[in-house]
Amino acid sequence: MTEKRAVLDRIEDGIAVLLVGKSEQEYHVKANELPEGATDGTVLDVQITNDQIVDIAINQEETANQKARISAKMNQLKKKKGGRFS
Repeated sequence: MTEKRAVLDRIEDGIAVLLVGKSEQEYHVKANELPEGATDGTVLDVQITNDQIVDIAINQEETANQKARISAKMNQLKKKKGGRFS
């Protein structure tokens, strides 16, 4: 069993697409197998056995950190004069 970090990329037609590890290898799981509260961009800790995800948990700390980084970058873009996000 291997534990890795993943990001919930999207949910399409009831299937969640997870990007796992630094290589962002795509894994697909049923959306109803995700922990409650998982949305696009949520950082997850996953356990993989025989190339299958067997356990998924939300990494609250990393999710909060990532959302804060994105928010800060969006604020910088909004402050730029003439930027398309102004």
